[in-house]
Amino acid sequence: MSQLRKRRGAAQVHPDDGAELDQPLLATDEVPLAAAAAAAPRRSATDQHELPWPLSAVLHALSAAWHFLLGLLRRLLPARQRVAPLSPLQEERLERLRQRAAATYSDEVAEHRAALRQLWEAAFPGSPYPELPSARHEQWKDLGFQSDVPARDLSRGAGVITLDCLLWMAREQADMFKRLHTKADGTRSNFEYPFAAGGMNVAHMLSELLDLGGVRGSPPATPAARGFLPLLAASGAAFEQLFALAYRLLDAVWLERGAGYMQFPLVLSEVRSRVERGLANGGADSMAQLERQLLPGLESA
Repeated sequence: MSQLRKRRGAAQVHPDDGAELDQPLLATDEVPLAAAAAAAPRRSATDQHELPWPLSAVLHALSAAWHFLLGLLRRLLPARQRVAPLSPLQEERLERLRQRAAATYSDEVAEHRAALRQLWEAAFPGSPYPELPSARHEQWKDLGFQSDVPARDLSRGAGVITLDCLLWMAREQADMFKRLHTKADGTRSNFEYPFAAGGMNVAHMLSELLDLGGVRGSPPATPAARGFLPLLAASGAAFEQLFALAYRLLDAVWLERGAGYMQFPLVLSEVRSRVERGLANGGADSMAQLERQLLPGLESA
C-alpha cells in the first residue's frame, strides 16, 4: 500500500486485514488531520483494546465538536477578560512563533532544504543524501513521511514548524528521537502510526491549542495558550520542548491503549485533552513541572 508502511518484523496478516489502513494521517488539503484515518470503514473489533467503530466515531466527533465550541466561546469573550498584557519578550516570541506556524515549506528556500538534509543525516547517519530533485527517496517513508518526496508532506499546514521540531528533537534529545522514529519501546501493533506524519499532527494540534493562528498583535485566546506564556518567556525553544513532550505522551498513550493505526485519532484526542489541562490549570511554571504532570514516573530524555 502506498500510504502506510508495515512495521518491520511484524507478523504476516491476511491481505484483507490491511484494506482499511490505506488512509493517510495527512489529508489532501493544507491541514494535517488525523481524522482522515477515521473516515475509513472499520472491521469488527477483535482486540480488547479496540472500540467498536460506531462508538469510536461518536467519541471522536464529540471531542472535535467540544474543542470547536470551546474555542468559539473563548473568542467571543472580551479580550480584557481573557489575558493580562504580554511582556515585550512574550509578545516578540509569540509573534515569531505565529510566523513559523504559518510558514509553508518550499524547495526554493535554502533554509528549508538545509533543515531537511540535516533531518536525513540525523535519522540515517552514514546514508548518502538523495541529491535528486526534491530529495526523492523511498527511505523517507521509513522515517514516517507518506511520500518519497518529503516536500509533498511538508507543504501542508504545520510542515515547516514540524520540520523544525523534529530536527530540534534529533539534536537535543537524540536518544528519544531515535526511540520514537524506530518504535523501539513497548509491544507494538502490526501497523504503526508513521513518525513524521504523526509529528505533523502533533504540531498542528499544539498550534490550535496555543492559538498560533491568531491575528498579529492579538493576545492568545485560550486558557492553554495563556498557560504556555510563562514557558515561552523562559525559553525561546518552548514550542519545540512542548512538541517533544507531547510526542512522548502520544507514544506512551499509544502503548497504554494497545492502539493500532485506526485508533490514531482517538489517541491524539486524548493527548490533546491532557496537554490542554496541563497548560490551562496554571500549575506548570516550567517544562519540567509540566513533564511531571503529563508523564509521571517516566524518565526524562
